[in-house]
Amino acid sequence: MRNLNDDFASRLHSCSYLCILILCLTLYAFSHSEFAKEREKVENRQTFLKLRRHQQLEKELNGYVEWICKAGMYLQPSLSLVCMLRVRCSIR
Repeated sequence: MRNLNDDFASRLHSCSYLCILILCLTLYAFSHSEFAKEREKVENRQTFLKLRRHQQLEKELNGYVEWICKAGMYLQPSLSLVCMLRVRCSIR
């Protein structure tokens, strides 16, 4: 009778160990895919912020160059035309 109980306990232990192992592997796979999605979101956000910052800097630079060229028109009209042509060609 004791051998029967030991055999049953051994099988129950093996079965529970196998169930826990399957559960752990399933949770690992799920968490790995979730972390990959989060990493992708962060990378996309960083790319978006970098692009937006670049656009802001370009807009500020264009406004600054335009301001300089307008000031040049009042100071030396012949140089302001050259300034505007150089700036337009170099920015685009």
